[in-house]
Amino acid sequence: MALSKAATVQSMTSVPDAGETLMTDRTLSVVVATFGECEDAKAFLETYRDAMSGIVTPLEIILVGEEGTRDRVAKVRDGGFDWCELVPVETSFAAGEDEATKLALARARGDLVLAVPGRKAGSAATIRRLLEGLGENDLVVGVSEDAQKSGGLRKNVLHWAIRKMFGRDYQDLFCRFRLGKRSVFTESAALGVRQHFIPLVADWRGYNVSELPIPAEEARLPALSVWHPRLRWHYRALIDLLMLFVVLKFLDRPLRFFSAIGAPIFGLGCLITGYLVIARLLQLTTLADRPLLTFGVLMIVLGVQVIAIGLVGEIIVYTSNRRSKSYEIDRIVSLNPDRSSE
Repeated sequence: MALSKAATVQSMTSVPDAGETLMTDRTLSVVVATFGECEDAKAFLETYRDAMSGIVTPLEIILVGEEGTRDRVAKVRDGGFDWCELVPVETSFAAGEDEATKLALARARGDLVLAVPGRKAGSAATIRRLLEGLGENDLVVGVSEDAQKSGGLRKNVLHWAIRKMFGRDYQDLFCRFRLGKRSVFTESAALGVRQHFIPLVADWRGYNVSELPIPAEEARLPALSVWHPRLRWHYRALIDLLMLFVVLKFLDRPLRFFSAIGAPIFGLGCLITGYLVIARLLQLTTLADRPLLTFGVLMIVLGVQVIAIGLVGEIIVYTSNRRSKSYEIDRIVSLNPDRSSE
């Protein structure tokens, strides 16, 4: 698949008649990644049932939440909700929401996966726009209509860092409305990073990712300050971003990463040692009582070791990737149908 240079924004499409069914040949799984934010579980699910009526009936709704999610889902079932299968996935303090979402995506059975937030149900118009916007794309990401106005410090910092580190320009990675192929979700979430970075991973690996405007009221995040008491959220996002920078850009070329660190260290050591050697040859100084000489030699040795680690990494990557492929085949096109059937 061709790697898109940046996510493209599609214009809003007209909403078909309420009785028109958009999906007839593909199945759908719905993943509610933040079900714990939902106050009334039954009303939330009934809203989605009404919104999807005449559009698509999902195989299942996977509900990801904290401890007690199974009991909440059981109460909904006992209350007579039998529209589709409900699959609860509980998070633990050690694993966290992102790991639970990864397991939920692996559990999904539908050809397509619709990821939605748990704080508020999406409207029928939003679901239709996502289904229509998918088209030939592999993943469609919702964008709040007022994304440019309601940036906020944490959102602006994240988007600025992604532009500088990856050369990608996204408008609203915090929006939780996403629709795409199940394989794209599972492969992108396999790294175990926060959900915000799933479009980035998919785009970097060559999948076609597009952004689609949705109503601001449905996409709006809870009003959290960057100095929110859950500061670990921001810390984990920073760690995930740094991890992605290394994995996506240097996993197949480790020598480039380690050389970028080792070469300056080696160069600094050579400058210091060379300066002292020339000064000694010109009898401008002595070396017996100069700790700077020891520091320069240590910098040379450290630089060589860091670069050597990159060389070892190159050998490991070469030997391990000889039988594996780092690409996905979109489709096979044959110019001779008769030969392709043989």
